[in-house]
Amino acid sequence: MKKVNSAIALVTLLILTCFFTACGGSSVKNEGGGAESQNSAVVTGISVTPPTKTLYKEGESVDTSGMKVEVVYENGEKSETDDYSILYPVESDRFAEGDKYFTVKYKTFRQRVSIRMEVDKTIKIIGDMYDEVIKGYLKADDDKTQISYLTAYVGKEFDKQGLKIKWAIIDGAKEYIFHLSQTEDFSDETVLNSSVCEVTPGMIYPDEKYFVYAQAVGENGEIIDRSEVFEFTAETDLALRQVNVEGVYNMRDLGGWKAQGESTVNYGLLYRGGSLAGMTEQGKKDFAEKLGIKTEIDLRTDGTQQTPVNGVKYVRYGIWQYSMIIPGFVSKPADDNQRVVGYHSGSPTSLRGIFELLSDENNYPVYFHCNQGADRTGTLAFLINGLIGVDYSDLTRDFELTTFSRYGARYRSKIKNGAFTADGIQENTSNNLICFGELKDLIINGYGEEGKPLSYAIENYLVTVCGVSKEVVGKVRSILLSGEEIFDEPDIDVKKVNGEKITPLGSGASVSVVDFGGLTCYKATASSQENLCVDVSKINAGSKITFKMFVPSGSAKLGGLGEMSIRVKNPDKYLNFISEEIDGYQYIPLDEWKEYEVDISAYTEATRFAFLIPKGNTVYLADIIIV
Repeated sequence: MKKVNSAIALVTLLILTCFFTACGGSSVKNEGGGAESQNSAVVTGISVTPPTKTLYKEGESVDTSGMKVEVVYENGEKSETDDYSILYPVESDRFAEGDKYFTVKYKTFRQRVSIRMEVDKTIKIIGDMYDEVIKGYLKADDDKTQISYLTAYVGKEFDKQGLKIKWAIIDGAKEYIFHLSQTEDFSDETVLNSSVCEVTPGMIYPDEKYFVYAQAVGENGEIIDRSEVFEFTAETDLALRQVNVEGVYNMRDLGGWKAQGESTVNYGLLYRGGSLAGMTEQGKKDFAEKLGIKTEIDLRTDGTQQTPVNGVKYVRYGIWQYSMIIPGFVSKPADDNQRVVGYHSGSPTSLRGIFELLSDENNYPVYFHCNQGADRTGTLAFLINGLIGVDYSDLTRDFELTTFSRYGARYRSKIKNGAFTADGIQENTSNNLICFGELKDLIINGYGEEGKPLSYAIENYLVTVCGVSKEVVGKVRSILLSGEEIFDEPDIDVKKVNGEKITPLGSGASVSVVDFGGLTCYKATASSQENLCVDVSKINAGSKITFKMFVPSGSAKLGGLGEMSIRVKNPDKYLNFISEEIDGYQYIPLDEWKEYEVDISAYTEATRFAFLIPKGNTVYLADIIIV
């Protein structure tokens, strides 16, 4: 019986042991190996004893020396564990500037631990002036690489400066004020306000020295901290200076490019870009004060001033784009319909006005634009920087930078099979004509000379077609260029109309090209009854001929009815002008410029136009254009 009772007792003990174990009465180990309470396995939280080190620098990790993490149970007991993780507020594995705590995590439980950050109050320069895409495109020296950037990043909006100036997060600061200057005494400082401890100036000049210091402003407007003065240079081997103005896109400085000889285009004088319609109040302030813009040139033929800015003069000189400024130009039918566009006769007059404006230093700095700062703006930028000697490859880079703005693709020509087409036409549709390369070819072929640079051809075009005087050309170059200027200027003895020379028909008249009354014009004097003064040959007649005429009273010796004529041969017809008001004739006022327009729409054959001047008379003729 005793053996039986002993067996029963043993079985009973085993059953009771299993019962108590199932009910959680025995001790278990936590995930970190420490023993949990035998009375309860319900965890209610954690308790963290802070580490010994509480002061940290940016980039450091938590020093766990002296830190203890305990698991807290329902009955109040604790057990130490090392099965926890550390979470940082910003970075994944270290402290960032401005952090004030880290978090200890055990299973679903978290507890913050306060720390102090050692503030580095040194100003830092973050980032670069340009996006890597812009740098890659500008440095590419072959078409294939340039095409890869243009097509991969079209419309991605890399048209802003990216360089940032960063200070420290200051406790109690409600605003930060950055003082930026190119002089050590801050006599020309620009003040930048920010709600955070960094700013993007957006108007930095490449490779120039700057000085900057920052101030932290408290709740009541008081200065609570200030940095030391920091000196920096935005070093780059690129000429581009993009400009940030709030609400304006595709904006950049025309300066920085290398020109002929040892000269360089000056920064800070000419800016190109899109419409100002969306410019914000802060943008207006930056436009007028930081950039100091004095003159806005609107290149739209139907343009109106959309965003007036105090102190900025608005002028409109409407032009058309690309090849449409070249006399005699007619496009091929558009790819998507039969639309054909041609020469815009008003463009030369506007271009003369623009270059005369650019010859006066008092008008600078100047901002010129159309809608997108792409086509008409690109055409004018080509003429200006081309005239002052910038190489065609750099003119093309400046033009194609529009591709990296919101306004999209602007290429020197269409891209086909991974290469640029030879015709210089990117697009010819009912929507738009984009032909930057074709414009260059027409300028060189029509106004250049073998062995001469592009600047030679552009000057010839501006003088002979637009009536820009050589004096104006010289002044524009002098203002926009620094360094030694070397130009092979065209020897212009006679002007041209639609590409054809104008010469006297006989020996009874002399013709010279002079600057008179602010215009480059013909001075024609008749010494005999032959009267024939100017002959324009080999021209297909258009719809009208427009010109300006000035007859000085001291040399007006008009005979008979005082007839002065334009003679149109084939068929033979005279269009008469006289010095008295008589019905059927156009009156010629003396001692003043007057514009004339003559309908020649009936003449479609190759026609001769000749100005007939009576013996003893002198007349000045300018802006002779056949439309």
